[in-house]
Amino acid sequence: MLSFGQTESNALAMDDETLVIIDSMITTGNEKVRDIVIYGESRLKEGQQIPIKTLREELLNSRRNLLNTRLFNEVELLIFKWTNENHVSIEFEVDERWYIYPLPVVELTGITFREWREEFDYDIERLTYGTSVQHNNLTGRGDRLNVDWRGGFQHQYKFNYFLPGIDKERNWGLGGGISFIRNKGTVIDAVNNQFDSELFNDFVFEGQGAQLSLSRRRDINKRHGLRVGFQRIEIGDTIQDLTPNFFVDGNEELAYGTLGYNLVFEKRDLSEYPTDGEFLFADLSYSGLFNNDFDQLRFTGNFNYYQPLSEKFFASAGVHMRYTPVYADAFNTLATSRASDLQLPRGYNDFQIFPISFGTIKSELRYRVLDKKFYKVPILPDRFKPVPLKIYPKIYLDGGQTFTADFDTQNPLNDEFLYSFGVGVDLVTIYNTPFLIEFGQNHFGETNLNFGIGKSF
Repeated sequence: MLSFGQTESNALAMDDETLVIIDSMITTGNEKVRDIVIYGESRLKEGQQIPIKTLREELLNSRRNLLNTRLFNEVELLIFKWTNENHVSIEFEVDERWYIYPLPVVELTGITFREWREEFDYDIERLTYGTSVQHNNLTGRGDRLNVDWRGGFQHQYKFNYFLPGIDKERNWGLGGGISFIRNKGTVIDAVNNQFDSELFNDFVFEGQGAQLSLSRRRDINKRHGLRVGFQRIEIGDTIQDLTPNFFVDGNEELAYGTLGYNLVFEKRDLSEYPTDGEFLFADLSYSGLFNNDFDQLRFTGNFNYYQPLSEKFFASAGVHMRYTPVYADAFNTLATSRASDLQLPRGYNDFQIFPISFGTIKSELRYRVLDKKFYKVPILPDRFKPVPLKIYPKIYLDGGQTFTADFDTQNPLNDEFLYSFGVGVDLVTIYNTPFLIEFGQNHFGETNLNFGIGKSF
């Protein structure tokens, strides 16, 4: 929300090219978030001169930038002083969110729900369970900490930290993380786009990893990132006997360095559930440093576009692709390391699709039937208020082509044109998080009902 003080009439009498000078800025409502974060993310500065014709747009952009940090429930920019010399004072009035989330985790690792039901008869030993703790503002500078502990089928321990602003202007970011994983089984084969995932009494798969990252923001909407890391994976004799080509050249251990670059451009009205704007993500990664036997190069790109068609109708489309010109001829790198980051057409949740490359288009048409905020919700702490409630019925149409190596003839969906269509409802509530209900049909004619949390794409 934007608000002008009592002297707004001064502005109305000015020429469009008249410069307004920011004399001072203050913040109110921030208990944990430091002032430097608010000023840095707004991109407004004391002494800055802004043509009056663009003042409102600059204030709106600053408000959007602050909301998209996901640190605040509400942000208001108030001009509380406007002198006859065209000097103004700006107040940032913010309402902070809750920052720490310890969440329970129960998940299936390496198999779909259908496989768990039909092949493992709901065996609880196939479940991975534990907790994930996320802190989105550890020291008040918008720094993010993630700690994962999981047991059961997969023992997983992860620690990741990222500080988005190590300099005064918050243009440089620094992060790092380590991980340790052990499994009582792993995927050893795939036929008809279903994984053969064995379960053993002892741990037969182990991996460690570490990564450092550096980011640079040239402007408020664009960020570049560099990362370097190291991965080591080891399998037991049992896995080696079942799948001799699990690693390159029949090895039982694979260790290599990684190097990557990414570009993120974001200009959306609300990052959690956008209805207007654009988002671009491009990533180039190489795996195989310090290992002459392993070589993999991959490019991944997403471009999402959101367009309001009227006051209540909204269209969105996303183009997603991955191109892998260099890859290692081994089962682990072909399948298991490529099954988690796909943006394939909806409606194929019961299939394990792991193409080397792919290109897809996703599209939606949404209609807003409700958009309200509730400021009094007795069961919730104040840090979760106001609670939005938005309802968007929608229709969707997805399509795309997958590409795989010539030798993979057992999994046809890895090299096929896929498409799906359907209807759904997005329920947007606490912190503008969408809960998705989708009913659709894939190119086999199979119908499916799916639920999810987070943006469709």
